[in-house]
Amino acid sequence: MKLSYKLINIMQEIKKYIEFNRLIIFPVLTLILYEVCYWYFKLYSNEIFNSTQQQSLHFNILSTNAILAGFLFTGLSIIVSTSNNKIIKILSEWGHLDLIHTSISRGIFLNLGSIVVSFIAMINSSKKIQIFLVNIELLLLILGVCYFFMSILDLKFIINKIREYDLEKDKKDIEVYGIVDDD
Repeated sequence: MKLSYKLINIMQEIKKYIEFNRLIIFPVLTLILYEVCYWYFKLYSNEIFNSTQQQSLHFNILSTNAILAGFLFTGLSIIVSTSNNKIIKILSEWGHLDLIHTSISRGIFLNLGSIVVSFIAMINSSKKIQIFLVNIELLLLILGVCYFFMSILDLKFIINKIREYDLEKDKKDIEVYGIVDDD
């Protein structure tokens, strides 16, 4: 076997591995990037913790998390509403819907966790605990955004599969029944 074929096979195996384990790989990479930024740039200096900036930071994080959680719930309802479609049943048998439900569920959980930590941080007055809570809050927000992006890509995949299936079905109907749309 030629070297180029071996390289292509290795690349395809790596791609399959990444696609199968993406729910773990991308959040771990996000955590590593977060930690590198935290220690290299010292993102969370004590200057950020005066009372007005602190309250607006918590409010902004709280609002962002609530919006992202709402979008994730909407994505979940889109999947539920299309569950009668034949292609969705096929994707479910292949295990694609389990991955999508997992990414949406984790995103919702992380966003709600960040909301709870934000409420706790608004109530607490200790500076050391505030710094810790803000780090947890931002980390949960970043991971929630990571799962949000993965769920958006999953929803795009599902919608494309539904459209492809519907187009193929329409073509077959036209061929079999001679159906012509007069619009």
